[in-house]
Amino acid sequence: MYKQNYFFITRLMRFVLLGVMLSALIAGARAVASVDETVQQEAKTAEQLLTSETIARRNA
Repeated sequence: MYKQNYFFITRLMRFVLLGVMLSALIAGARAVASVDETVQQEAKTAEQLLTSETIARRNA
């Protein structure tokens, strides 16, 4: 009886641990994607500023 419970509990804990690891992996991927999106937006803003500065210098 004890041995059956032990194996059941270890199998259950293995699935719980797998679920926790998968959710952590998904959370990490989401964080990387949001950082990548932020960096792309900042690069686009910097490019627009540089373009507007270049145009302003040409017109001056």
